[in-house]
Amino acid sequence: MHICLLPSEEFVPSQNHLAGIFQLHQAQALRFAGHDVRVISVRLAYSVPMLGRALALRVAGRDADNNLDRRSLGEIYRLLIDKVARLRRFVTQESVEGFPTLRVEGFYGFRSPSKKTDHRGWVRAGLVAFEEYLDRWGKPDVVHAHNLNPAGLLAREIKRRHSIPYVVTEHATFFHQGLIPRSLYPPLRRSAKDAAALVVVSPALRDTLVHTLGLIATRAVWIPNVLDPAFLSQLPAPCPPSASSFTFLAIGNLIPRKGHATLIRAFARAFGRRNDVRLEIAGDGPEDEGLRALATEMGVAQTISFLGRLTRPNVLDALLRCHALVLPSLYETFGVVLIEALATGRPVIATACGGPDCIVEPEDGLLVPPDDEVALAKALERHYQMSGAYDPARLRARALARFGSDRLVHDLLPLYQQAVHDKT
Repeated sequence: MHICLLPSEEFVPSQNHLAGIFQLHQAQALRFAGHDVRVISVRLAYSVPMLGRALALRVAGRDADNNLDRRSLGEIYRLLIDKVARLRRFVTQESVEGFPTLRVEGFYGFRSPSKKTDHRGWVRAGLVAFEEYLDRWGKPDVVHAHNLNPAGLLAREIKRRHSIPYVVTEHATFFHQGLIPRSLYPPLRRSAKDAAALVVVSPALRDTLVHTLGLIATRAVWIPNVLDPAFLSQLPAPCPPSASSFTFLAIGNLIPRKGHATLIRAFARAFGRRNDVRLEIAGDGPEDEGLRALATEMGVAQTISFLGRLTRPNVLDALLRCHALVLPSLYETFGVVLIEALATGRPVIATACGGPDCIVEPEDGLLVPPDDEVALAKALERHYQMSGAYDPARLRARALARFGSDRLVHDLLPLYQQAVHDKT
């Protein structure tokens, strides 16, 4: 089957190899099953007001104080004309992890940027790239959009113009956080309604969409995210780490929603007087300095290590070193790091904050309420005391059965087939 993949974020761009990573893993699973997957990746840059202002300033002999200052007057003028009339000039082709990919640099609208209007420039650029897609590779059997905003809006427009069915998978926390402008709700509802299937990565996210968009619960199909292929093979036999001290590991951006402050307080409550229990925190973000200060304030700076942002291979190494993974988030639509830990044979502690609720079963570890320092401290202590109760090989086998590529293809392919069948 020929599948056109539409991520809402860029597809593994050179400057950020984590962007679009979940979509990449799904594409790899589908390719391994024998399907032809090709990608359209959209990004936005500049707008008519920005270019017009830069042009006027340059004529007046002044700079715009942005990266347009590196361009000549003629280049800025051509950018403005191309934005309005020749957007196809911004379509390029490359191979990303072996997947044929068309990248297009679109433009913001007359406000730049704006959550209320960004989707217009994004969809416009995506349609231009899709015309190029048709010329190069022909019609796909189905379009798979990731997130309703904005990829689902583009997929609906492609269906309207070319009668190609589409499936949408929703991953984002934006609805739960109230970051989607209410003015977008009507077009997003139409995109969900006209999709051949609406997939959600957790039942909690389905409930959020029902509450915010007024969707019918049975309309959404739960299909969990898939494991990174690196966790499916090339791993040593699952076994407990051999370190003399016990190590908990947390992986995530250092932002308030990830709950690291609660974790540090809970760790201090549980193990503040011990030197043989450690906590490693991997990730970066605006909370970094504050969290380090908190560790010092709580008297556990010597037993907490901040690892910074890890590469994908280093994530695997850190998981193999640790005894248990902790995910203390206030909200998650899924929690990929949980299934990665389980696939390495590591038990987990997570907050019951949405996505983890459908991942962590009693055989896998413990669930605690979010933002509850006392409950999390008790869970850390319990894990330390019963660490030998979890069989690494069993944890891995269960993870592969529930979140491996075979499971994804088994669940997703019938939706594609039904979409194509309904079209005919």
